[in-house]
Amino acid sequence: MHEKSNNLGHNRWIIPPSIPDLWAWIFGKLRKRLRPVLRSGFRRIEWKCDCGKELYADFSNDDPIAIDKLESALQQTFSPLGSNGFLNPVNGNAPDVPPGNTRGELGPSPVAPQSDSRQASTGGLPIAANSILNVQHDQVSPQRKYFAICISAGGIYKVLTEIDVSSLKSDAGLFLAVKEIYQNSRKSKIRWRMFLEPVNIEFVQFSLWNTRQGYVSICDRPTCVPPKDDFQYAFSPRPLQPLPPVPPEIFMHYLEHGEHDMNPNMYVWTPRLPKRKDSRIIDCPLPTFGWGIYIREGPNRVFVFWMIMVTVVCSVILCILWTSVKGDIQGGSGLGTLILALPSVIMAAFMFKFSDTY
Repeated sequence: MHEKSNNLGHNRWIIPPSIPDLWAWIFGKLRKRLRPVLRSGFRRIEWKCDCGKELYADFSNDDPIAIDKLESALQQTFSPLGSNGFLNPVNGNAPDVPPGNTRGELGPSPVAPQSDSRQASTGGLPIAANSILNVQHDQVSPQRKYFAICISAGGIYKVLTEIDVSSLKSDAGLFLAVKEIYQNSRKSKIRWRMFLEPVNIEFVQFSLWNTRQGYVSICDRPTCVPPKDDFQYAFSPRPLQPLPPVPPEIFMHYLEHGEHDMNPNMYVWTPRLPKRKDSRIIDCPLPTFGWGIYIREGPNRVFVFWMIMVTVVCSVILCILWTSVKGDIQGGSGLGTLILALPSVIMAAFMFKFSDTY
Protein backbone atom coordinates (compact mmCIF):
# COMPACT_ATOMS: atom_id res chain seq x y z
CA MET A 1 0.00 0.00 0.00
CA HIS A 2 2.83 2.33 0.85
CA GLU A 3 4.54 1.55 -2.45
CA LYS A 4 1.34 2.31 -4.38
CA SER A 5 0.97 5.73 -2.76
CA ASN A 6 4.57 6.55 -3.68
CA ASN A 7 3.89 5.66 -7.30
CA LEU A 8 0.80 7.87 -7.35
CA GLY A 9 2.78 10.74 -5.90
CA HIS A 10 5.44 10.26 -8.54
CA ASN A 11 2.82 10.39 -11.32
CA ARG A 12 1.43 13.65 -9.95
CA TRP A 13 4.82 15.21 -10.58
CA ILE A 14 4.97 13.92 -14.16
CA ILE A 15 1.50 15.04 -15.33
CA PRO A 16 1.10 18.86 -15.48
CA PRO A 17 -1.51 20.23 -13.03
CA SER A 18 -3.29 22.68 -15.39
CA ILE A 19 -4.69 22.60 -18.94
CA PRO A 20 -2.12 25.09 -20.41
CA ASP A 21 0.71 23.15 -18.79
CA LEU A 22 -0.79 19.92 -20.12
CA TRP A 23 -0.85 21.23 -23.70
CA ALA A 24 2.71 22.52 -23.36
CA TRP A 25 3.77 19.14 -22.01
CA ILE A 26 2.06 17.30 -24.89
CA PHE A 27 3.55 19.56 -27.59
CA GLY A 28 6.96 19.28 -25.94
CA LYS A 29 6.76 15.50 -26.13
CA LEU A 30 5.64 15.68 -29.79
CA ARG A 31 8.51 18.00 -30.71
CA LYS A 32 10.99 15.59 -29.17
CA ARG A 33 9.43 12.71 -31.12
CA LEU A 34 9.79 14.66 -34.37
CA ARG A 35 13.49 15.41 -33.87
CA PRO A 36 15.94 13.81 -36.33
CA VAL A 37 17.34 10.43 -35.42
CA LEU A 38 20.70 10.67 -33.66
CA ARG A 39 23.49 9.63 -36.00
CA SER A 40 25.94 6.93 -35.07
CA GLY A 41 29.01 8.29 -33.26
CA PHE A 42 27.19 11.42 -32.10
CA ARG A 43 25.77 12.49 -28.76
CA ARG A 44 22.81 14.79 -28.18
CA ILE A 45 22.86 17.57 -25.58
CA GLU A 46 19.62 19.17 -24.40
CA TRP A 47 19.18 22.40 -22.45
CA LYS A 48 16.74 25.27 -22.00
CA CYS A 49 17.36 28.60 -23.72
CA ASP A 50 16.95 31.99 -22.04
CA CYS A 51 13.73 32.46 -24.05
CA GLY A 52 12.26 29.29 -22.56
CA LYS A 53 12.63 27.15 -25.67
CA GLU A 54 14.01 23.64 -25.36
CA LEU A 55 17.19 23.42 -27.45
CA TYR A 56 19.31 20.47 -28.50
CA ALA A 57 22.47 19.89 -30.50
CA ASP A 58 24.34 16.84 -31.77
CA PHE A 59 28.11 16.66 -31.28
CA SER A 60 30.70 14.14 -32.37
CA ASN A 61 31.39 11.81 -29.45
CA ASP A 62 35.16 11.66 -30.02
CA ASP A 63 35.83 13.22 -26.61
CA PRO A 64 33.11 12.26 -24.06
CA ILE A 65 34.78 14.26 -21.26
CA ALA A 66 34.64 17.47 -23.32
CA ILE A 67 30.96 16.85 -24.09
CA ASP A 68 30.26 16.31 -20.39
CA LYS A 69 31.85 19.67 -19.55
CA LEU A 70 29.92 21.48 -22.30
CA GLU A 71 26.65 19.87 -21.22
CA SER A 72 27.25 20.85 -17.60
CA ALA A 73 27.98 24.46 -18.61
CA LEU A 74 24.86 24.73 -20.79
CA GLN A 75 22.57 23.26 -18.14
CA GLN A 76 23.96 25.56 -15.46
CA THR A 77 21.58 28.23 -14.16
CA PHE A 78 22.81 31.80 -14.71
CA SER A 79 21.45 34.63 -12.57
CA PRO A 80 20.07 37.26 -14.95
CA LEU A 81 19.75 40.19 -12.53
CA GLY A 82 21.93 42.06 -10.08
CA SER A 83 20.97 42.99 -6.54
CA ASN A 84 19.12 46.16 -7.55
CA GLY A 85 17.55 44.80 -10.73
CA PHE A 86 20.09 45.99 -13.30
CA LEU A 87 21.95 43.72 -15.65
CA ASN A 88 25.70 43.30 -15.43
CA PRO A 89 27.14 40.39 -17.41
CA VAL A 90 30.74 41.17 -16.51
CA ASN A 91 30.75 40.25 -12.84
CA GLY A 92 27.15 39.29 -12.08
CA ASN A 93 26.58 42.41 -9.96
CA ALA A 94 24.46 45.45 -10.67
CA PRO A 95 26.22 48.25 -12.57
CA ASP A 96 26.71 51.63 -10.98
CA VAL A 97 24.12 54.03 -12.40
CA PRO A 98 24.47 57.79 -11.91
CA PRO A 99 21.62 59.58 -10.10
CA GLY A 100 18.75 60.41 -12.42
CA ASN A 101 19.87 57.90 -15.01
CA THR A 102 17.65 54.83 -14.96
CA ARG A 103 19.17 53.18 -18.00
CA GLY A 104 22.87 53.53 -17.31
CA GLU A 105 25.60 54.89 -19.54
CA LEU A 106 26.87 53.04 -22.53
CA GLY A 107 30.36 51.67 -22.13
CA PRO A 108 33.04 52.42 -24.70
CA SER A 109 32.96 50.34 -27.82
CA PRO A 110 35.48 47.47 -27.81
CA VAL A 111 36.06 47.77 -31.55
CA ALA A 112 39.55 48.88 -32.45
CA PRO A 113 39.99 52.24 -34.24
CA GLN A 114 39.81 51.92 -38.01
CA SER A 115 40.88 54.09 -40.88
CA ASP A 116 38.32 55.49 -43.33
CA SER A 117 39.59 53.28 -46.15
CA ARG A 118 38.79 50.13 -44.19
CA GLN A 119 35.69 51.21 -42.28
CA ALA A 120 33.36 49.35 -44.62
CA SER A 121 35.26 46.09 -44.38
CA THR A 122 35.88 46.00 -40.64
CA GLY A 123 32.67 47.35 -39.12
CA GLY A 124 32.00 48.34 -35.52
CA LEU A 125 30.42 46.85 -32.44
CA PRO A 126 26.71 47.72 -32.27
CA ILE A 127 25.15 49.98 -29.68
CA ALA A 128 22.83 47.14 -28.67
CA ALA A 129 25.82 45.02 -27.68
CA ASN A 130 27.26 47.91 -25.69
CA SER A 131 23.99 48.59 -23.87
CA ILE A 132 23.54 44.99 -22.76
CA LEU A 133 27.18 44.60 -21.77
CA ASN A 134 27.79 47.96 -20.06
CA VAL A 135 31.50 47.21 -20.33
CA GLN A 136 33.81 49.12 -18.01
CA HIS A 137 37.41 49.24 -19.22
CA ASP A 138 40.19 48.82 -16.69
CA GLN A 139 43.30 50.96 -16.69
CA VAL A 140 45.19 48.02 -18.18
CA SER A 141 43.58 47.01 -21.46
CA PRO A 142 43.13 43.27 -22.05
CA GLN A 143 44.86 41.51 -24.89
CA ARG A 144 43.17 42.32 -28.18
CA LYS A 145 41.20 39.47 -29.72
CA TYR A 146 39.41 39.68 -33.05
CA PHE A 147 36.58 37.49 -34.30
CA ALA A 148 36.30 37.21 -38.09
CA ILE A 149 32.97 37.27 -39.93
CA CYS A 150 32.66 36.66 -43.67
CA ILE A 151 29.55 37.96 -45.44
CA SER A 152 28.54 37.77 -49.09
CA ALA A 153 28.89 41.07 -50.93
CA GLY A 154 27.10 39.87 -54.06
CA GLY A 155 28.26 37.60 -56.84
CA ILE A 156 31.46 35.74 -56.04
CA TYR A 157 32.69 38.35 -53.55
CA LYS A 158 32.75 37.85 -49.80
CA VAL A 159 33.83 40.60 -47.40
CA LEU A 160 35.72 40.18 -44.14
CA THR A 161 34.59 41.97 -40.98
CA GLU A 162 36.47 41.71 -37.68
CA ILE A 163 35.08 42.48 -34.23
CA ASP A 164 37.24 43.25 -31.20
CA VAL A 165 35.85 40.88 -28.56
CA SER A 166 38.58 41.34 -25.94
CA SER A 167 36.20 43.20 -23.59
CA LEU A 168 33.14 41.02 -24.13
CA LYS A 169 32.28 38.92 -21.09
CA SER A 170 28.99 37.38 -22.23
CA ASP A 171 27.57 35.43 -25.14
CA ALA A 172 24.77 37.99 -25.45
CA GLY A 173 27.14 40.78 -26.46
CA LEU A 174 28.85 38.62 -29.08
CA PHE A 175 25.64 37.43 -30.74
CA LEU A 176 24.19 40.94 -30.77
CA ALA A 177 27.40 42.26 -32.33
CA VAL A 178 27.33 39.62 -35.08
CA LYS A 179 23.65 40.33 -35.69
CA GLU A 180 24.28 44.06 -36.01
CA ILE A 181 27.19 43.52 -38.40
CA TYR A 182 25.02 41.33 -40.64
CA GLN A 183 22.12 43.79 -40.60
CA ASN A 184 24.45 46.62 -41.60
CA SER A 185 25.75 44.54 -44.50
CA ARG A 186 22.19 44.03 -45.77
CA LYS A 187 21.80 47.77 -46.31
CA SER A 188 24.01 47.47 -49.38
CA LYS A 189 21.61 44.85 -50.79
CA ILE A 190 18.46 46.90 -50.34
CA ARG A 191 17.06 45.86 -53.74
CA TRP A 192 17.21 42.15 -52.89
CA ARG A 193 16.91 42.30 -49.11
CA MET A 194 13.39 40.86 -49.00
CA PHE A 195 14.47 37.83 -51.07
CA LEU A 196 17.43 36.80 -48.88
CA GLU A 197 17.89 35.66 -45.30
CA PRO A 198 20.66 33.91 -43.33
CA VAL A 199 20.16 30.15 -43.57
CA ASN A 200 23.36 28.71 -42.10
CA ILE A 201 26.52 29.50 -40.16
CA GLU A 202 29.72 27.80 -41.30
CA PHE A 203 33.08 27.72 -39.55
CA VAL A 204 35.55 28.34 -42.34
CA GLN A 205 39.18 28.86 -43.21
CA PHE A 206 39.50 31.78 -45.59
CA SER A 207 42.17 33.55 -47.59
CA LEU A 208 42.33 37.35 -47.57
CA TRP A 209 43.39 38.30 -51.10
CA ASN A 210 42.35 41.98 -51.21
CA THR A 211 43.49 43.89 -48.14
CA ARG A 212 42.03 47.19 -49.37
CA GLN A 213 38.43 46.02 -49.81
CA GLY A 214 38.60 43.07 -47.42
CA TYR A 215 37.68 40.44 -50.01
CA VAL A 216 38.22 36.81 -49.02
CA SER A 217 37.90 33.36 -50.56
CA ILE A 218 36.59 30.38 -48.61
CA CYS A 219 39.21 27.61 -48.51
CA ASP A 220 37.57 25.04 -46.23
CA ARG A 221 34.12 24.57 -44.69
CA PRO A 222 31.75 23.92 -42.89
CA THR A 223 33.47 22.90 -39.61
CA CYS A 224 37.00 24.21 -39.90
CA VAL A 225 38.87 25.48 -36.82
CA PRO A 226 42.52 26.39 -36.17
CA PRO A 227 44.85 23.52 -35.21
CA LYS A 228 45.60 23.12 -31.52
CA ASP A 229 49.23 24.24 -31.96
CA ASP A 230 48.28 27.54 -33.65
CA PHE A 231 48.73 29.89 -30.69
CA GLN A 232 48.02 32.95 -32.81
CA TYR A 233 44.36 32.10 -32.18
CA ALA A 234 42.67 31.97 -28.79
CA PHE A 235 39.99 29.39 -28.07
CA SER A 236 39.06 27.11 -25.22
CA PRO A 237 39.29 24.18 -24.75
CA ARG A 238 42.43 23.33 -26.68
CA PRO A 239 42.12 21.16 -28.72
CA LEU A 240 38.65 22.41 -29.54
CA GLN A 241 36.24 19.60 -28.67
CA PRO A 242 33.47 18.78 -29.34
CA LEU A 243 32.95 20.15 -32.83
CA PRO A 244 31.48 22.39 -34.11
CA PRO A 245 32.35 25.23 -31.69
CA VAL A 246 28.73 26.40 -31.91
CA PRO A 247 26.16 24.29 -33.80
CA PRO A 248 24.82 26.27 -36.81
CA GLU A 249 21.17 25.96 -35.79
CA ILE A 250 22.03 27.19 -32.27
CA PHE A 251 24.00 30.14 -33.68
CA MET A 252 21.01 31.01 -35.88
CA HIS A 253 18.65 30.74 -32.92
CA TYR A 254 20.65 33.23 -30.86
CA LEU A 255 20.93 35.64 -33.80
CA GLU A 256 17.13 35.77 -33.93
CA HIS A 257 16.95 36.89 -30.30
CA GLY A 258 16.20 40.47 -29.35
CA GLU A 259 18.33 42.63 -27.07
CA HIS A 260 16.36 41.67 -23.96
CA ASP A 261 15.86 37.98 -24.77
CA MET A 262 19.34 36.75 -23.79
CA ASN A 263 20.89 36.23 -20.39
CA PRO A 264 23.83 38.68 -20.11
CA ASN A 265 25.60 36.46 -17.57
CA MET A 266 25.95 33.42 -19.82
CA TYR A 267 29.52 32.92 -21.06
CA VAL A 268 29.72 29.47 -22.65
CA TRP A 269 29.95 29.84 -26.43
CA THR A 270 32.27 32.85 -26.74
CA PRO A 271 35.41 31.12 -25.38
CA ARG A 272 34.92 28.30 -27.91
CA LEU A 273 35.06 30.61 -30.94
CA PRO A 274 38.47 31.07 -32.66
CA LYS A 275 39.75 34.62 -32.12
CA ARG A 276 42.92 36.10 -33.58
CA LYS A 277 45.26 37.67 -31.01
CA ASP A 278 46.83 41.14 -31.01
CA SER A 279 46.15 42.26 -34.59
CA ARG A 280 43.51 42.06 -37.27
CA ILE A 281 43.94 40.02 -40.41
CA ILE A 282 42.95 43.05 -42.47
CA ASP A 283 46.06 44.87 -41.16
CA CYS A 284 48.46 42.27 -42.54
CA PRO A 285 50.64 43.76 -45.31
CA LEU A 286 50.29 40.63 -47.46
CA PRO A 287 47.41 38.26 -48.24
CA THR A 288 47.08 35.66 -45.51
CA PHE A 289 44.87 32.89 -44.13
CA GLY A 290 42.49 33.04 -41.19
CA TRP A 291 39.60 31.31 -39.43
CA GLY A 292 36.14 32.56 -38.59
CA ILE A 293 32.51 32.15 -39.58
CA TYR A 294 30.68 32.61 -42.87
CA ILE A 295 27.03 33.71 -42.76
CA ARG A 296 25.47 31.82 -45.63
CA GLU A 297 22.41 33.35 -47.25
CA GLY A 298 19.51 31.72 -49.06
CA PRO A 299 15.96 32.40 -50.22
CA ASN A 300 13.65 34.00 -47.70
CA ARG A 301 11.22 31.13 -47.09
CA VAL A 302 8.53 33.29 -45.49
CA PHE A 303 8.54 35.70 -48.44
CA VAL A 304 8.46 32.85 -50.96
CA PHE A 305 5.57 31.17 -49.11
CA TRP A 306 3.40 34.28 -49.08
CA MET A 307 4.28 35.13 -52.68
CA ILE A 308 3.00 31.71 -53.77
CA MET A 309 -0.13 31.97 -51.60
CA VAL A 310 -1.01 35.43 -52.96
CA THR A 311 -0.41 34.24 -56.52
CA VAL A 312 -2.69 31.22 -56.04
CA VAL A 313 -5.48 33.39 -54.62
CA CYS A 314 -5.13 35.92 -57.45
CA SER A 315 -5.15 33.11 -59.99
CA VAL A 316 -8.40 31.67 -58.62
CA ILE A 317 -10.08 35.10 -58.42
CA LEU A 318 -9.13 36.05 -61.98
CA CYS A 319 -10.22 32.66 -63.27
CA ILE A 320 -13.66 33.09 -61.67
CA LEU A 321 -14.04 36.70 -62.87
CA TRP A 322 -13.03 35.87 -66.44
CA THR A 323 -15.45 32.95 -66.55
CA SER A 324 -18.29 35.05 -65.10
CA VAL A 325 -17.79 38.08 -67.35
CA LYS A 326 -16.77 36.38 -70.61
CA GLY A 327 -18.51 33.05 -70.12
CA ASP A 328 -15.29 31.37 -71.25
CA ILE A 329 -14.25 28.62 -68.83
CA GLN A 330 -11.24 27.55 -70.89
CA GLY A 331 -9.98 31.11 -71.21
CA GLY A 332 -10.34 31.68 -67.47
CA SER A 333 -8.52 28.44 -66.69
CA GLY A 334 -5.71 29.38 -69.07
CA LEU A 335 -5.32 32.82 -67.50
CA GLY A 336 -5.25 31.32 -64.01
CA THR A 337 -2.65 28.75 -65.05
CA LEU A 338 -0.47 31.47 -66.59
CA ILE A 339 -0.52 33.53 -63.40
CA LEU A 340 0.11 30.44 -61.29
CA ALA A 341 3.28 29.68 -63.29
CA LEU A 342 4.81 33.11 -62.64
CA PRO A 343 6.29 32.34 -59.17
CA SER A 344 8.25 29.39 -60.57
CA VAL A 345 9.76 31.54 -63.31
CA ILE A 346 10.60 34.32 -60.85
CA MET A 347 12.21 31.90 -58.40
CA ALA A 348 14.26 30.26 -61.17
CA ALA A 349 15.62 33.66 -62.26
CA PHE A 350 16.26 34.60 -58.64
CA MET A 351 18.19 31.38 -57.91
CA PHE A 352 20.25 31.84 -61.08
CA LYS A 353 21.22 35.39 -60.11
CA PHE A 354 22.30 34.48 -56.57
CA SER A 355 23.70 31.02 -57.28
CA ASP A 356 27.27 32.22 -56.62
CA THR A 357 26.51 33.90 -53.28
CA TYR A 358 26.07 30.68 -51.31
